[in-house]
Amino acid sequence: MEICKANGEEKRIITPEGYVIYASQIYKGIFSSIDAPDDDENNEDNNGEGTESESNIEDIFDENGKDDDNYNPDKLHIGDFINYTAGNWTSEEIRNIKTGEKGKETTASGIDELPSKDYQFGSFAENTSRDESVPNANETYEYIKEEKDGTLSPISGWRLFDIDKNQNEITLISAGCTENYFHPNGSRSAYISEYILSGNISEEAKNIDLENDYTKRDWNEYVNKDKNAISARSVTKLDLDNWFNKYMNTTNADTEDVDTFQSIYDTRYESLIDNYSYYWAGSARNDTSLFSLSPYRQDIRGNKEEVYGVRVLVKLSYDTLFSEQKVGTKTLVNPRKENEKWTYGVWDIVN
Repeated sequence: MEICKANGEEKRIITPEGYVIYASQIYKGIFSSIDAPDDDENNEDNNGEGTESESNIEDIFDENGKDDDNYNPDKLHIGDFINYTAGNWTSEEIRNIKTGEKGKETTASGIDELPSKDYQFGSFAENTSRDESVPNANETYEYIKEEKDGTLSPISGWRLFDIDKNQNEITLISAGCTENYFHPNGSRSAYISEYILSGNISEEAKNIDLENDYTKRDWNEYVNKDKNAISARSVTKLDLDNWFNKYMNTTNADTEDVDTFQSIYDTRYESLIDNYSYYWAGSARNDTSLFSLSPYRQDIRGNKEEVYGVRVLVKLSYDTLFSEQKVGTKTLVNPRKENEKWTYGVWDIVN
């Protein structure tokens, strides 16, 4: 069957909820009971780890991600790697990143240096990949390393962060920090940074006209619609709190509580949340301090006038299909414990 195209682009349907359905997805049976014919390319083995046969996430997901007694190594888990790509930076995209006070916005630095101006993003350059880690803001920490062919390299790519059937969303998180961001010290600066990073306006900032006075970050560069992505933004402390409630079986989790946060250590979730870098958990702690993760103290705390990394959340529509079996594995080295390694599955998006 030939997919109809208009002006060279594949036809698509946009639902009232804003989801994009491509003609090829309907053909593959996502919204139809008719099965697509066999596709030789999609049924070839990939690195000997499985086939490109497609499957709904509910059929391949194992919720026992941190319980080794019940852990099924052949299933998809929170923390596994997903072959999603956000593409490479163009010079135009970098020039268009302008954030901060309206009329005085700061353009992303666009160079392999740390951002130095208020509310500025940076450390990435033209033709670099948005899937890769930028230089660590704190040189003492160099990201968790991936072991491949006898060599070690900084963690990169995208990992499964959350599955939410009620919201019709699957959330991926960047494995490393894809950008760095400078959060300044100043009155209301944390409320401003929270708005710039996530678009969220905290309850304490309701009396501040953030939407009219400041330009927030547009994260659409990370939205690859060909991979079923529907939105993107920076991770916040609230995201982490909700994640701990759901996957660490915590009630009313507050990740600023040290005992709560440190419950991830010595589990398979350790490397997912703490990637051995300082990064912003972009929620305001008070009017000046923004929450961030400290790999040194192994906690979440407030900081200001610092350059830390940014981890991006990408949301996929819930009907996204994945490879029926994992297509490979990634081995990560624990920087805190000599000779300790974690192995995670790698899965393809096939629609």
